[in-house]
Amino acid sequence: MYSLLQRLNVGLVKTERGMIFSLMLFLVGILSVQVLSRFVFNAPIDYTEELSRFGLIWLVFIGAAHATHLNEHFIVTVVVDNIRFPGKAIYLFLVDLLVIVFFVGLIYYGAKLAWKNPRIEPALDLSMGWAYLAVPVGCSMALYHLVLTLYRARVLGDTSVEKYDADHDRVVHREDEGDA
Repeated sequence: MYSLLQRLNVGLVKTERGMIFSLMLFLVGILSVQVLSRFVFNAPIDYTEELSRFGLIWLVFIGAAHATHLNEHFIVTVVVDNIRFPGKAIYLFLVDLLVIVFFVGLIYYGAKLAWKNPRIEPALDLSMGWAYLAVPVGCSMALYHLVLTLYRARVLGDTSVEKYDADHDRVVHREDEGDA
């Protein structure tokens, strides 16, 4: 079962990388068109601003999911690293649980926002719900990465994924896992 989840994780990481690359390429192109049309030809194109807003929202949440996979999010570890205290394992478990609850809340309220959003962008005639759909999609990906990593660290005892080790990220770079 775990090997299937790990293979799914490798596929998800490749998908995220492809989406991030495509969105960056898209944003460079559409913003270049916007700058050229506005400042060179003095004839701004309306839909370029809305397209770039949609693309940037998706880029942020897909990028956040990928950063979760790489363990690149900002973590304050002053207390955990420098002070020995009883219950440290319980404290770390509670922090992980809080992060999971936060992601579940973002998924729920992000889906609700995307589903019930009445705002229509005038130039594209598209609902902002399509842009806000990035919140539950990106947070679901991030939650998957987090739960899989916590399972490896807490259940399987994989020490290469220690959450609060400042010198290493949680990603295991093995030849058998391909690109992830």
